[in-house]
Amino acid sequence: MTKIKTRKSPAERRAELEQLHAMIAEQVDALTDSETWANVLRMATLFRRYSLNNLLLIRAQCPHATRVAGYRTWQKLGRQVRAGEKHIKIIGRQVKTIEHAEDSGEDKVQVYWPQRRVFDISQTDPIPGADQIPDPAPRLRGGDNAGIYEAAYAWLTEDGWTVERSPLSGEDGHTDPRSRIMRIEESLEPAHASLTILHEAAHGLLPVEMNEYHQHQGLYEAEAESIAYVVAGTLGQDTSANSIGYIATWTRGDRDVLRASGVRVIDTAHRILAAITEVTDPDTDAD
Repeated sequence: MTKIKTRKSPAERRAELEQLHAMIAEQVDALTDSETWANVLRMATLFRRYSLNNLLLIRAQCPHATRVAGYRTWQKLGRQVRAGEKHIKIIGRQVKTIEHAEDSGEDKVQVYWPQRRVFDISQTDPIPGADQIPDPAPRLRGGDNAGIYEAAYAWLTEDGWTVERSPLSGEDGHTDPRSRIMRIEESLEPAHASLTILHEAAHGLLPVEMNEYHQHQGLYEAEAESIAYVVAGTLGQDTSANSIGYIATWTRGDRDVLRASGVRVIDTAHRILAAITEVTDPDTDAD
C-alpha cells in the first residue's frame, strides 16, 4: 500500500494537528470581521445545499443556472428578480414535531416536502446601493505535491471502499457509508481532489444517520473540512484558500462549534494520518 513517508512521530503529529485546529478558529474570527466574509456568512444562513433531485429539477428547467434562491432571498442578497421571469420549481423539506415521548425524551416528527419557487441569479439585477453577494470559496488549483490523493486512495480501497472519479451535480465529493462508495468530482485539479478525498474520508469515519445529518449539517461539514485541512496542512499542503472559507460558512462564524468538535477533529485527523503515512525512523515512533 502506498504511504507518505514522514519523520514525525505520532505525538509530534498530534501536537501539530492541535495547533492547526486552533488556527482555524483564529482565521474564522478574522474572516467574520471582514465585510466580504460577513456577506458570505449571511448568505450561508439563506442558502442550503440542494439534493440531487433538486439539482436535476433545476437543470431540467434552467440548464444554465449557477446560483438559485427564492424571490425574497434574492432581495436580502441585494438583487431583484426581473418582472416576467419564470420561477424554477424545486422540492423543499419541512419537519414538524407531532409528539414528544417522555419515556425516551425523543420527538416524533413528520416530514413534509412542499414545492418551492426559486430563481437563478441570471434572472435578477443588482439593487442599486445594496451589498452584493461575493464569490464562494474558490477551488484549489495546482498539483498534489505531497501525494495525498494516491495515499488516501490506497488506504481507502484496501479498507474496502470503492473510490471513483466521476461527474457530480454541484458537489466536489459524495460518500455513501452504507454501500462504502466514495465519489470525487472528475474535473477537480489534483490539489483540490486531494482535499476532497480527505474530506470524504472524514465523513466515512464519522458516519451519521441521514436525518441527523440534515439537522446538524453545518457541524458535520465543518468537522469534515477541519479534518481535511489539518491533515493536508500537516503533510505540507496548504488548503486554507478553500477550507477556511468553507468552514466559516458552515459554522456561520461561531467558534464554539469548532471548540465543541475539537476532540473528534483531532482524533479523526490522527487516524487518517496514521493510515496514510509511514514513519521512516522507527526510533521516533512513540507517543
